[in-house]
Amino acid sequence: MGFYTYYELAKKNKNVYEKTLALDIAQRLQTYLSGAGFITKLSRTDNNTTISLEERSIMANQWKADLFMSIHINSSSSTKPTGIETYILANV
Repeated sequence: MGFYTYYELAKKNKNVYEKTLALDIAQRLQTYLSGAGFITKLSRTDNNTTISLEERSIMANQWKADLFMSIHINSSSSTKPTGIETYILANV
């Protein structure tokens, strides 16, 4: 499912939640990356679990992860959503 499809789904159905879409994207990304030989872990595997960002970063540190990715879907009143946001926190 591409971004446009997610956008159209959310626009038409007010019962679609960010957590559902983000988890679906994360699970698809996990499948893709695992298929490419990467070891992946998800901090949550269902929509009924709430884990704070702090707890997720603790988990990533315990896993000795090389990369920690948090997926979110922003809302917009624009009919033409485009772009990406990327934040990087480097250990200094």
